[in-house]
Amino acid sequence: MKEQPEATAALHQRASGWYEGHGLTAAAVYHAFAADDMARAARIIELAWGEMDRNRQAVEWLGWAKKLPDALVLARPVLSVGYAWAFLDTGQMETAEIWLRQAEHCLAATTDFVVADEAEFQYLPGSIASARTYHALALGDMAGTIKYAHQASTSFPQKHISGAAPRRRSWAGRLGQRRFDRSHTRLYRGHDQLSKGRQHPVCHYRRLCSG
Repeated sequence: MKEQPEATAALHQRASGWYEGHGLTAAAVYHAFAADDMARAARIIELAWGEMDRNRQAVEWLGWAKKLPDALVLARPVLSVGYAWAFLDTGQMETAEIWLRQAEHCLAATTDFVVADEAEFQYLPGSIASARTYHALALGDMAGTIKYAHQASTSFPQKHISGAAPRRRSWAGRLGQRRFDRSHTRLYRGHDQLSKGRQHPVCHYRRLCSG
């Protein structure tokens, strides 16, 4: 009887590996959780973030990530930043700020962290600056929006900004490259719309970084 739960967990782990290998992320995550293999689940979820962000699947991704123990997320700076972005996407600004700080603390305080997505890790400073750009804009902090947008523009390699960057992270980089006079005019005009509830922050973010 004692061996049966272990055998069941092993089957779920094998199923998770098979589904992951065939690009069926949701099923891979499901079986990782069923096996109570949180480390495997955290790795799969971290690797899934970039594509799900581009496909506007933050709500689904966040549902998975919330099932992970905080200690696992805290040890993974890429996952922490994905967590922060997902909270931004769903309008949970205070929680997003907490996770941005956690990611920054993790990077500054130790090198003993876990990274599954090496490509995302290389762009983490720019990802954090872009998230802070969005956060500042949503709160109506125009000076902060300009500050973090310029940080983002210097943190991302040029090919990342214009090419394969996840959508909102590249927006911040493009905003940061604009002239101050033009940016200030559009930012403060948009802030008036935001304060009157006429425009969602992400819509204003898109307009700032286009055209």
